[in-house]
Formats: sequence, structure tokens, C-alpha cells
Amino acid sequence: MNETQSYEKIVKPKCQGKLLIAKIGLIIAYILFAVVGVILAILLGKGHPALFILVALLDFCLWLLTHRLVEIEYEYAFISGIFQLSKIMGKASRRELFEEEISKAIMIAPYNDAHKAELKRHEIQKTYFAVSSKTAQDIWFMLFEKEGGTKSLVIFEADDRSIKILRKSAPRAVSRDRLTSEKNTTEDTYNA
Repeated sequence: MNETQSYEKIVKPKCQGKLLIAKIGLIIAYILFAVVGVILAILLGKGHPALFILVALLDFCLWLLTHRLVEIEYEYAFISGIFQLSKIMGKASRRELFEEEISKAIMIAPYNDAHKAELKRHEIQKTYFAVSSKTAQDIWFMLFEKEGGTKSLVIFEADDRSIKILRKSAPRAVSRDRLTSEKNTTEDTYNA
């Protein structure tokens, strides 16, 4: 496929905030489960070796069932004018969060203070925050209005390639902020 028609990007959130608390909570749960299991094996089972093996297996099963909840990645896919956002958990299961034609975007712009103020005018029903951190470089958003007037906001990390695709798919919706700064940089280079 043509590179302007298809592009995928995976972003892994940094371990901070709620994600950090969840990871620490799970580690504590694994340790507590093992300690309580060993104590019960000693007290109730008189230290039978099979009970220690059972506790270890149960702790491992607990880890298998829960670790994917804190091992999260977001995948953005721009495929033939359609934007898809998926959440990948534990590198094993994928859940599609959002899909829409890029041409149906009302506004596509950098997620900065000026545009955040403009977003407050809209009644947004659903927000998808899919970035590595709140302080990441090049955080952009896309605002979509679906049938029935419901509005969805997708916040993502854009690079030059994804911005080119967005500009081609929805030229009227893409903010001119970045385009203007790119032209000024180019003009400054030629004037030097």
C-alpha cells in the first residue's frame, strides 16, 4: 500500500499516575498472596511440600490473569482514510476503542491551551486519551461528531507522517498552527 494511505503506530504509556499505583498494588497483592499461602501451608498442612508448590502455582495463575491489566499499549492505525484506535493489553489481547473516517473530523489540532479552550465549547460525550504521558511531545486531538450529535474526542501522539495523512484525509479540519510554523522555519532557512 501507499505509505500515505496506511500507517500504524504503537504508543506505550509511561508508568506513572494511576498505572503506577495499579502496578504497585498488583505486586503487593502477589506478595501477600504468597505470604498468606505459605503461612496457611505451614499452619494447616504441617509444611507439606505439595502445598508450597500449590501456593506457587496459584500465585503464578493470579499473575497470568492480572498482569495484562497494567501492560497497556495503544495502537493508532490510519488505513485508507479511516482512523482506528485499539488498546492492547499484555501483548495478547486487543480491544478496538474507536473507529471513524478521518474526513468526518470536525477539528484536528495540537492539544495545547488555545485549543483546549476551544474544546470547552463542545459537549463531548466520550474522550479517548491514548498517549504515553501528559507531557509527551506532539499531542494532538481529533474531534468527531457522529450521527445524533454525539461528539467523541481522541487524544493521541502525532508525528509528521500521521499529520500528512490527516492533512490529506481531512484538509479543512486540520489546524494550520503546525503548518504555519513549518513554513516559517523553511522561509528562515532560505533567508539565511
